Amino acid sequence: MPKNKDDRARRTVKACVICRKKKLRCDIDDVQGEECTPCERDRYECFPRERKRKRFTFSPCPLAGHKNSILSKRRTGLHLFM
Repeated sequence: MPKNKDDRARRTVKACVICRKKKLRCDIDDVQGEECTPCERDRYECFPRERKRKRFTFSPCPLAGHKNSILSKRRTGLHLFM
């Protein structure tokens, strides 16, 4: 067990496609421009995976403000018939 946290293996932010698919620990960030250790050992072509697409963020419904005005118009319309 490491004595301090600097002695531990750092976890990489990214993993190559193969390591991600096989759920292996990838060191692609540590070996700058070369194959990661698992790909080199198993003779796979090592390449970083593409960036994730940004998630679509939902904005407030543009009709949300109109809902109250429609309801108020309906209520006032009902008073006309009574």
